[in-house]
Amino acid sequence: MRLVPFWKNLKATAHTLPADVAVMGDTIAGRPLGRHPWAQIEVPTLVLDGSRSPKATSLAADQLADRLPAAQRATLAGQGHNVSMPALEQAIRRFATELASRPD
Repeated sequence: MRLVPFWKNLKATAHTLPADVAVMGDTIAGRPLGRHPWAQIEVPTLVLDGSRSPKATSLAADQLADRLPAAQRATLAGQGHNVSMPALEQAIRRFATELASRPD
């Protein structure tokens, strides 16, 4: 792993792993995502994955979107785990435009 070009980036963010584990809880071990507290979050939420992401990422995004009452689910074509900023910007702009056009 140390020979891959992005190793230095992984090392630079290693200190964030305890926070990742704290936020992800049991789901980091592959356990199904519970319904709570997700079902209580009513704010519109865009849940994304990339078409080139691992299948587990897509399943996790599906589960999360299923549990969030106001979720919109989208898959970014040609994207993997590290989404390009232009693709992400386009998805967020589309989501924001849809939200802005909804009647109050």
